[in-house]
Amino acid sequence: MDAVVAHHVRINTDGATGLKPSDWFALPLCPSCHTAVHAGERSFEKRHQSMWPDGMRELALRFASRSPYAAIMRPAMVKAGVIEPGQ
Repeated sequence: MDAVVAHHVRINTDGATGLKPSDWFALPLCPSCHTAVHAGERSFEKRHQSMWPDGMRELALRFASRSPYAAIMRPAMVKAGVIEPGQ
């Protein structure tokens, strides 16, 4: 079985210099892609735009919205300003 590494998307999220973005913005990546994305998230996102046309941030939010814990997470995400109410 191949390894999967969690990547925390930094572009347009609640992360900052020295502050890891919240787990709401985590995406599963293969180790090779995880290394590549850390070499430059914007360039990685641009190279893979055909797979993720809305960007990695939106993909991570789609993953979070389909989580079995989405109903529990949603109020906290709204409170944190990550998503709008009703989203």
